[in-house]
Amino acid sequence: MLDEIKNYWYCLKTEYENKYNTPFLRDFEKSKKYLEKMKNYLLERQEEYPSDVDVICTLASVQLELRCGDSNYIELLESFLNRFSDTLDDSEKARIYTNIAFCNDYSKLALEYLMRAEELKSPFAETYAGLGLYYFAEYEFCRDEKNILLSKKYFEIARDMDESYEYSFNYAVSLYELKKYENAKKIFLDLLRKYPNRMRLMLCIAYCEAYLGNKEKAIYYLQQVKDGQDDNYSLDTDVIEGYEIFDVYYMLDEYDKFLTYCNEAVECNCYTADWEQYYYVLWQKNEKKKFAELEEKNRSYFEKMIAEAISDDYYDSEEEKKELEEINTKEKDMLEHMKEVLKDVSDVVFTTGLNDSPVCITTKGDISIEMQKVFAAMPNGSYLKAEMQLEINKNHPISSKLIKLYKEDKELFDKYTKIIYSEARTIAGLPVENPVEITKLIVDIISK
Repeated sequence: MLDEIKNYWYCLKTEYENKYNTPFLRDFEKSKKYLEKMKNYLLERQEEYPSDVDVICTLASVQLELRCGDSNYIELLESFLNRFSDTLDDSEKARIYTNIAFCNDYSKLALEYLMRAEELKSPFAETYAGLGLYYFAEYEFCRDEKNILLSKKYFEIARDMDESYEYSFNYAVSLYELKKYENAKKIFLDLLRKYPNRMRLMLCIAYCEAYLGNKEKAIYYLQQVKDGQDDNYSLDTDVIEGYEIFDVYYMLDEYDKFLTYCNEAVECNCYTADWEQYYYVLWQKNEKKKFAELEEKNRSYFEKMIAEAISDDYYDSEEEKKELEEINTKEKDMLEHMKEVLKDVSDVVFTTGLNDSPVCITTKGDISIEMQKVFAAMPNGSYLKAEMQLEINKNHPISSKLIKLYKEDKELFDKYTKIIYSEARTIAGLPVENPVEITKLIVDIISK
């Protein structure tokens, strides 16, 4: 039956491509009529052979191409499985399980179906490729090495069963993530011989060479890579993002080339690389004017967005807004005193919207906290500081505790002030400037 189905599909495909001189399925509206023909043909075959797995799997795929939805696809296969489970052999069940899994993306349900297929000793490379993709997605989410090891295991099985581009490439990527750069490079090079000038492969080889310390070879391959769609191939996986090229030049300390690419992307408003890297290189190359202009532009943009967000979402109600204004006015003396104690904050205010956090740090001036971190890592840049504001959660118990202490015990109040400020710095990812003092203060409070 499968050969018959393939022949019919090939005839439709040929008829379409001869008529429109373009690949089948590239244009959905033009392809739709031919997909409907295929669907009707399969429905006829289904009436004649209701338990045929080739028919139902192909029909489900055609339904999916007709944009009937994932749920329709899954329901069709599950219904068939429930109806004919007793008559299907393990291979046929494994095929259906695998097909259902691929429509559940990387969910736990997808894993469940793929594991069922594996238990039945699935003869299909797609089963093991699916398991590889599932564990790779898990690895990308949590960076747990056990997931990338499982991903490698299943990609290798799929590759051994079918040495297609996809399975070989996936296996090489898993080796790369395990820092087996030489092994990964060998596979990428083998693929490049079969698929000449494929941008994705040359980019991967450049990364491998960079990590292997082969700077000249890395640059050789990198110079052949262009961002955007690979003209030789039309798959989404062959679309190269600019930052993927930027990053290699940054790794290689090729700052001039890095800046050339980045400046072009910034001018086109499509820069997606790490801003920290870009700012750092601008500073290192003494592009101070560009640095200042860019920082001002982006700071202004984000300040505007933040202000809009605050105006929309900061207060649950006008009543809450009024309460916040009242407590900041009423406790003005206390807040001013905290400024004097801390010295390096521009303001201390009560706020809301911190959930369970007692305090946080925000910035008011030209330099953000993240930018301060960048400056601190630069030669002679540590003197550039963010203008920081300490915010106290009005709805947290620490708020009433501070108000009470300010009235009853100024000395203890000052200790609390320093401690909560240190906590706020820690939350913001900033170093505690005098950890010994803070530790001593905490011990003093606990011991009383």
